[in-house]
Amino acid sequence: MSKTYEMTAKVGKESDAPTATINWEGPETVEEAIERFGGEAILSNAISNFTVTMQGRIRSLIKQGKTQDEIQTALGSMAMGVSMPRSSADPIAAVKAKIGTMTEEQKAALLAELRKMAS
Repeated sequence: MSKTYEMTAKVGKESDAPTATINWEGPETVEEAIERFGGEAILSNAISNFTVTMQGRIRSLIKQGKTQDEIQTALGSMAMGVSMPRSSADPIAAVKAKIGTMTEEQKAALLAELRKMAS
């Protein structure tokens, strides 16, 4: 059996950005996918998609100021299809992580703004 999948892509983030949609006939089950494309292709695609998912999770934890070891502990045993628990970012840790990428001028402007806010 097959199923019709609708796939849409947009170029740009503007509301009037060019968009196209196609209909694609694909398998309905994992077994059908393996039969149609082969196990290696299915695994390769799954790992590629999981890599993109994990990269997003890693970026999120970096922005929260997590260390390499904390990130490894949080994600090292993640399973495909499992949502990562939501946590609120520590604003101090986020600033500490960000400040290392700032120019001296940006750091000075940030400190001036923080001093202004604190008084």
